[in-house]
Amino acid sequence: MDITTMTEEQLLALAGDYKTNPQDLVQLATNNNSQVRALVGINPTTPIEGLWLLARNDYWGTRCDATKGANVTEDILKELAKDPESIVREAIAYHKSSSDAVLLSILKYERERIPNADPYVVRVLYKNPNLPAFAKSIIEGLWS
Repeated sequence: MDITTMTEEQLLALAGDYKTNPQDLVQLATNNNSQVRALVGINPTTPIEGLWLLARNDYWGTRCDATKGANVTEDILKELAKDPESIVREAIAYHKSSSDAVLLSILKYERERIPNADPYVVRVLYKNPNLPAFAKSIIEGLWS
């Protein structure tokens, strides 16, 4: 299929269709249209290679979209846990499926940024049920 000749409407439909060829989804992960990339991010059949492309995109919104993929790996989440844009870290902290290791990576990043840590990211992180109790104690000690 030649993606380069498709209309925007066709690209959006292709990116959101779970029957789309995985290699086409990888190609769509680098599309200029952020809506296309967002659909690639939430498509449950997007391969890890496509999610890595989203995770390394210059636009923070696309990096957030990478966190929504069903195939997102812990390595991708750990890398994004150190993202300079707080909204990306918040997206990971909000996910109930984020592992304790990923959440601890976010906490470490925020601790290193004191006094410039993002209080909203810390608040969302604290509310995640997967955050270990000792990490909640650290947050209480530093930001109470």
